[in-house]
Amino acid sequence: MAALFQLVVSGVALGCIYALVALGFVLIFRATGVLNFAHPEFLLLGAYLILTFGSAGLGLPWGLALIATIVVTALIAVSFNAVVIRRMMGQPLFAIVIVTLGFGIALRQIISVLYGDAPRAIGSPWGAATVTVGEATITWTNLITIIVTVLIVGAFLAFNRFSAYGIGMRAAAFDEEAAAAVGIPNRRIHMLAWALAAAIAAIAGLLLASFPRSAVPELSFVALRAIPAAVLGGFDSVAGALVGGMLIGLAEVSVLSTQSGYADVVGTNFHLVSAYVVLLAVLWVRPHGLFGTPEIERV
Repeated sequence: MAALFQLVVSGVALGCIYALVALGFVLIFRATGVLNFAHPEFLLLGAYLILTFGSAGLGLPWGLALIATIVVTALIAVSFNAVVIRRMMGQPLFAIVIVTLGFGIALRQIISVLYGDAPRAIGSPWGAATVTVGEATITWTNLITIIVTVLIVGAFLAFNRFSAYGIGMRAAAFDEEAAAAVGIPNRRIHMLAWALAAAIAAIAGLLLASFPRSAVPELSFVALRAIPAAVLGGFDSVAGALVGGMLIGLAEVSVLSTQSGYADVVGTNFHLVSAYVVLLAVLWVRPHGLFGTPEIERV
Protein backbone atom coordinates (compact mmCIF):
# COMPACT_ATOMS: atom_id res chain seq x y z
CA MET A 1 0.00 0.00 0.00
CA ALA A 2 2.85 2.37 0.85
CA ALA A 3 4.50 1.66 -2.49
CA LEU A 4 1.24 2.42 -4.31
CA PHE A 5 0.84 5.69 -2.41
CA GLN A 6 4.41 6.72 -3.26
CA LEU A 7 3.76 5.84 -6.90
CA VAL A 8 0.61 7.96 -6.99
CA VAL A 9 2.36 10.93 -5.37
CA SER A 10 5.24 10.68 -7.84
CA GLY A 11 2.79 10.50 -10.75
CA VAL A 12 0.81 13.48 -9.50
CA ALA A 13 4.01 15.52 -8.99
CA LEU A 14 5.22 14.76 -12.52
CA GLY A 15 1.71 15.48 -13.77
CA CYS A 16 1.84 18.87 -12.04
CA ILE A 17 4.93 19.76 -14.09
CA TYR A 18 3.16 18.72 -17.26
CA ALA A 19 0.11 20.70 -16.17
CA LEU A 20 2.16 23.88 -15.68
CA VAL A 21 3.77 23.49 -19.10
CA ALA A 22 0.41 22.71 -20.69
CA LEU A 23 -1.05 25.79 -18.99
CA GLY A 24 1.53 27.93 -20.80
CA PHE A 25 0.52 26.42 -24.14
CA VAL A 26 -3.16 27.00 -23.33
CA LEU A 27 -2.65 30.61 -22.19
CA ILE A 28 -1.02 31.69 -25.44
CA PHE A 29 -3.36 29.64 -27.60
CA ARG A 30 -6.46 31.10 -25.93
CA ALA A 31 -5.20 34.67 -26.18
CA THR A 32 -3.69 34.65 -29.66
CA GLY A 33 -4.74 31.42 -31.37
CA VAL A 34 -1.05 30.50 -31.78
CA LEU A 35 0.50 27.20 -30.76
CA ASN A 36 3.84 28.38 -29.39
CA PHE A 37 6.47 25.77 -30.23
CA ALA A 38 9.11 27.95 -28.54
CA HIS A 39 7.49 27.28 -25.16
CA PRO A 40 9.77 24.30 -24.30
CA GLU A 41 12.77 26.59 -24.71
CA PHE A 42 11.32 29.01 -22.14
CA LEU A 43 11.36 26.09 -19.70
CA LEU A 44 15.00 25.45 -20.58
CA LEU A 45 15.84 29.15 -20.37
CA GLY A 46 14.27 29.42 -16.94
CA ALA A 47 16.37 26.55 -15.60
CA TYR A 48 19.60 28.04 -16.94
CA LEU A 49 18.78 31.51 -15.63
CA ILE A 50 18.28 29.99 -12.19
CA LEU A 51 21.84 28.69 -12.54
CA THR A 52 23.04 32.13 -13.61
CA PHE A 53 21.37 34.09 -10.83
CA GLY A 54 21.69 31.40 -8.13
CA SER A 55 24.58 29.93 -6.19
CA ALA A 56 26.37 28.71 -9.34
CA GLY A 57 26.46 32.23 -10.80
CA LEU A 58 25.77 35.57 -9.15
CA GLY A 59 25.14 33.96 -5.79
CA LEU A 60 21.67 35.36 -5.16
CA PRO A 61 19.39 33.59 -2.67
CA TRP A 62 16.95 31.14 -4.26
CA GLY A 63 14.00 33.48 -3.83
CA LEU A 64 15.69 36.46 -5.50
CA ALA A 65 17.15 34.20 -8.21
CA LEU A 66 13.67 32.90 -9.00
CA ILE A 67 12.18 36.41 -9.17
CA ALA A 68 14.99 37.58 -11.47
CA THR A 69 14.52 34.49 -13.64
CA ILE A 70 10.77 35.07 -13.96
CA VAL A 71 11.27 38.73 -14.89
CA VAL A 72 13.93 38.05 -17.53
CA THR A 73 12.06 35.11 -19.07
CA ALA A 74 8.83 37.11 -19.21
CA LEU A 75 10.61 40.09 -20.82
CA ILE A 76 12.09 37.86 -23.52
CA ALA A 77 8.67 36.34 -24.25
CA VAL A 78 6.95 39.73 -24.36
CA SER A 79 9.66 41.14 -26.62
CA PHE A 80 9.28 38.23 -29.04
CA ASN A 81 5.54 38.76 -29.12
CA ALA A 82 5.90 42.52 -29.69
CA VAL A 83 8.64 42.36 -32.32
CA VAL A 84 7.64 39.25 -34.26
CA ILE A 85 4.24 37.74 -33.47
CA ARG A 86 2.29 41.00 -33.42
CA ARG A 87 3.62 41.94 -36.86
CA MET A 88 2.57 38.57 -38.24
CA MET A 89 -1.03 38.74 -37.09
CA GLY A 90 -3.29 38.20 -40.06
CA GLN A 91 -0.81 35.88 -41.75
CA PRO A 92 -1.61 32.17 -42.16
CA LEU A 93 -1.53 30.37 -38.83
CA PHE A 94 0.93 27.81 -40.18
CA ALA A 95 3.45 30.57 -40.90
CA ILE A 96 3.20 31.92 -37.35
CA VAL A 97 3.67 28.44 -35.88
CA ILE A 98 6.79 27.93 -38.02
CA VAL A 99 8.15 31.27 -36.74
CA THR A 100 7.70 30.14 -33.12
CA LEU A 101 9.45 26.88 -33.97
CA GLY A 102 12.34 28.81 -35.53
CA PHE A 103 12.59 31.10 -32.51
CA GLY A 104 12.72 28.06 -30.24
CA ILE A 105 15.56 26.54 -32.27
CA ALA A 106 17.45 29.85 -32.23
CA LEU A 107 16.94 30.22 -28.47
CA ARG A 108 18.20 26.70 -27.90
CA GLN A 109 21.34 27.41 -29.93
CA ILE A 110 21.99 30.64 -28.01
CA ILE A 111 21.66 28.74 -24.74
CA SER A 112 24.02 26.08 -26.07
CA VAL A 113 26.63 28.71 -26.99
CA LEU A 114 26.37 30.48 -23.63
CA TYR A 115 26.23 27.45 -21.35
CA GLY A 116 27.62 24.54 -23.38
CA ASP A 117 26.03 21.19 -24.14
CA ALA A 118 27.12 19.22 -21.09
CA PRO A 119 24.22 18.26 -18.80
CA ARG A 120 24.21 20.32 -15.64
CA ALA A 121 22.08 19.47 -12.62
CA ILE A 122 20.88 22.58 -10.81
CA GLY A 123 20.14 20.83 -7.55
CA SER A 124 17.25 21.50 -5.23
CA PRO A 125 16.72 24.53 -2.99
CA TRP A 126 15.19 22.25 -0.35
CA GLY A 127 17.77 19.46 -0.67
CA ALA A 128 16.92 15.74 -0.63
CA ALA A 129 14.70 15.95 2.45
CA THR A 130 11.79 13.53 2.80
CA VAL A 131 8.64 13.29 4.88
CA THR A 132 7.07 10.09 6.15
CA VAL A 133 3.34 9.54 5.71
CA GLY A 134 2.41 6.27 7.39
CA GLU A 135 4.82 3.75 5.88
CA ALA A 136 5.38 5.82 2.73
CA THR A 137 8.35 8.12 2.23
CA ILE A 138 7.62 11.21 0.12
CA THR A 139 10.27 13.64 -1.08
CA TRP A 140 9.89 17.35 -0.42
CA THR A 141 10.45 17.90 -4.14
CA ASN A 142 7.23 16.04 -4.93
CA LEU A 143 5.26 17.76 -2.16
CA ILE A 144 6.46 21.26 -3.03
CA THR A 145 5.80 20.65 -6.73
CA ILE A 146 2.20 19.70 -5.98
CA ILE A 147 1.70 22.63 -3.58
CA VAL A 148 3.22 25.19 -5.97
CA THR A 149 1.12 23.89 -8.86
CA VAL A 150 -2.09 24.12 -6.83
CA LEU A 151 -1.19 27.68 -5.78
CA ILE A 152 -0.35 28.77 -9.34
CA VAL A 153 -3.47 27.26 -10.88
CA GLY A 154 -5.63 28.65 -8.06
CA ALA A 155 -4.10 32.12 -8.41
CA PHE A 156 -4.60 32.07 -12.17
CA LEU A 157 -8.23 30.96 -11.89
CA ALA A 158 -8.87 33.76 -9.39
CA PHE A 159 -7.11 36.25 -11.68
CA ASN A 160 -9.07 34.96 -14.67
CA ARG A 161 -12.40 35.29 -12.87
CA PHE A 162 -12.13 38.44 -10.78
CA SER A 163 -9.52 40.79 -12.28
CA ALA A 164 -10.22 43.22 -15.13
CA TYR A 165 -7.39 41.82 -17.24
CA GLY A 166 -8.48 38.27 -16.51
CA ILE A 167 -12.01 39.02 -17.68
CA GLY A 168 -10.57 40.80 -20.70
CA MET A 169 -8.45 37.74 -21.48
CA ARG A 170 -11.52 35.52 -21.37
CA ALA A 171 -13.44 37.92 -23.59
CA ALA A 172 -10.60 38.12 -26.11
CA ALA A 173 -10.35 34.34 -26.16
CA PHE A 174 -14.06 34.09 -26.92
CA ASP A 175 -14.23 36.78 -29.62
CA GLU A 176 -11.25 39.08 -30.17
CA GLU A 177 -13.02 41.47 -32.54
CA ALA A 178 -15.99 41.91 -30.22
CA ALA A 179 -13.62 42.42 -27.27
CA ALA A 180 -11.77 45.16 -29.17
CA ALA A 181 -15.09 46.79 -30.09
CA VAL A 182 -15.96 47.28 -26.42
CA GLY A 183 -12.56 48.71 -25.54
CA ILE A 184 -10.61 45.69 -24.33
CA PRO A 185 -6.89 46.26 -25.11
CA ASN A 186 -6.08 43.12 -27.06
CA ARG A 187 -2.39 44.01 -27.43
CA ARG A 188 -1.96 44.21 -23.68
CA ILE A 189 -3.88 40.97 -23.29
CA HIS A 190 -1.51 39.27 -25.72
CA MET A 191 1.54 40.62 -23.92
CA LEU A 192 0.15 39.52 -20.58
CA ALA A 193 -0.54 36.02 -21.89
CA TRP A 194 3.01 35.64 -23.18
CA ALA A 195 4.48 37.01 -19.95
CA LEU A 196 2.40 34.71 -17.74
CA ALA A 197 3.16 31.66 -19.89
CA ALA A 198 6.90 32.35 -19.78
CA ALA A 199 6.85 32.99 -16.03
CA ILE A 200 5.03 29.71 -15.38
CA ALA A 201 7.51 27.91 -17.65
CA ALA A 202 10.42 29.33 -15.64
CA ILE A 203 8.90 28.05 -12.40
CA ALA A 204 8.23 24.65 -13.98
CA GLY A 205 11.86 24.54 -15.11
CA LEU A 206 13.10 25.03 -11.56
CA LEU A 207 10.69 22.43 -10.17
CA LEU A 208 11.50 19.82 -12.80
CA ALA A 209 15.26 20.36 -12.55
CA SER A 210 14.92 19.77 -8.81
CA PHE A 211 13.71 16.22 -9.43
CA PRO A 212 16.36 13.52 -8.80
CA ARG A 213 18.60 12.77 -11.79
CA SER A 214 17.19 15.68 -13.78
CA ALA A 215 19.70 17.49 -15.99
CA VAL A 216 19.07 20.90 -17.49
CA PRO A 217 19.39 20.17 -21.25
CA GLU A 218 16.76 17.42 -20.94
CA LEU A 219 14.05 19.82 -19.79
CA SER A 220 12.85 21.03 -23.17
CA PHE A 221 12.34 17.44 -24.34
CA VAL A 222 10.23 16.81 -21.25
CA ALA A 223 8.24 19.93 -22.11
CA LEU A 224 7.40 18.47 -25.52
CA ARG A 225 5.90 15.48 -23.73
CA ALA A 226 3.56 17.95 -22.01
CA ILE A 227 1.90 18.82 -25.33
CA PRO A 228 -0.31 15.71 -25.08
CA ALA A 229 -1.50 17.01 -21.70
CA ALA A 230 -2.76 20.24 -23.30
CA VAL A 231 -4.38 18.38 -26.21
CA LEU A 232 -5.85 15.76 -23.90
CA GLY A 233 -7.51 18.34 -21.66
CA GLY A 234 -8.61 20.54 -24.55
CA PHE A 235 -6.42 23.35 -25.84
CA ASP A 236 -8.82 26.07 -24.70
CA SER A 237 -9.33 24.81 -21.13
CA VAL A 238 -7.26 25.70 -18.08
CA ALA A 239 -8.91 22.95 -16.03
CA GLY A 240 -8.25 20.60 -18.92
CA ALA A 241 -4.52 21.40 -18.79
CA LEU A 242 -4.46 20.47 -15.09
CA VAL A 243 -6.43 17.24 -15.52
CA GLY A 244 -4.54 16.30 -18.67
CA GLY A 245 -1.21 16.81 -16.95
CA MET A 246 -2.25 14.63 -14.02
CA LEU A 247 -3.42 11.82 -16.29
CA ILE A 248 -0.24 11.90 -18.37
CA GLY A 249 1.99 12.00 -15.28
CA LEU A 250 0.19 9.09 -13.61
CA ALA A 251 0.27 7.06 -16.83
CA GLU A 252 4.00 7.66 -17.37
CA VAL A 253 5.02 6.79 -13.81
CA SER A 254 2.77 3.70 -13.80
CA VAL A 255 4.25 2.43 -17.07
CA LEU A 256 7.79 3.19 -15.88
CA SER A 257 7.27 1.12 -12.73
CA THR A 258 5.85 -1.92 -14.56
CA GLN A 259 7.47 -1.94 -18.01
CA SER A 260 10.52 -3.95 -16.89
CA GLY A 261 8.32 -7.03 -16.64
CA TYR A 262 7.26 -6.61 -20.27
CA ALA A 263 10.55 -5.36 -21.72
CA ASP A 264 10.61 -8.11 -24.33
CA VAL A 265 7.29 -6.79 -25.70
CA VAL A 266 7.32 -3.01 -25.20
CA GLY A 267 11.03 -2.33 -24.73
CA THR A 268 12.66 -0.34 -21.93
CA ASN A 269 11.55 3.19 -22.89
CA PHE A 270 7.87 2.72 -23.53
CA HIS A 271 7.06 5.18 -20.75
CA LEU A 272 8.39 7.96 -23.00
CA VAL A 273 5.57 7.39 -25.50
CA SER A 274 2.87 6.38 -23.02
CA ALA A 275 1.57 9.96 -23.05
CA TYR A 276 0.76 9.70 -26.73
CA VAL A 277 -0.89 6.30 -26.29
CA VAL A 278 -3.21 7.80 -23.66
CA LEU A 279 -3.80 10.81 -25.92
CA LEU A 280 -4.81 8.68 -28.90
CA ALA A 281 -7.12 6.58 -26.73
CA VAL A 282 -8.95 9.66 -25.39
CA LEU A 283 -9.12 11.49 -28.73
CA TRP A 284 -10.63 8.38 -30.29
CA VAL A 285 -13.65 8.96 -28.02
CA ARG A 286 -13.49 12.76 -27.55
CA PRO A 287 -11.79 14.44 -30.54
CA HIS A 288 -11.83 17.84 -28.83
CA GLY A 289 -10.25 16.59 -25.60
CA LEU A 290 -11.80 16.08 -22.20
CA PHE A 291 -12.75 19.74 -21.66
CA GLY A 292 -12.26 21.23 -25.12
CA THR A 293 -14.99 23.25 -26.80
CA PRO A 294 -16.26 21.62 -30.00
CA GLU A 295 -16.32 23.90 -33.02
CA ILE A 296 -19.77 24.17 -34.55
CA GLU A 297 -20.05 25.34 -38.13
CA ARG A 298 -23.42 26.40 -39.51
CA VAL A 299 -24.00 26.41 -43.24
